[in-house]
Amino acid sequence: MLEYGDQAVVTLSSYETPIGLSKRMGFLGGSRTIDAYLIMSMSLLNAIKGK
Repeated sequence: MLEYGDQAVVTLSSYETPIGLSKRMGFLGGSRTIDAYLIMSMSLLNAIKGK
């Protein structure tokens, strides 16, 4: 894809919260869930950085 000059678009939403996290902490029901989602999002973005 990159060799043709195309760029990937990544969209994250609260629906990508892992089901285990949602069940254990509540679906965006508290600051711990939001903090965990932020860590997950940053990990994903760091994994694709520079690609």
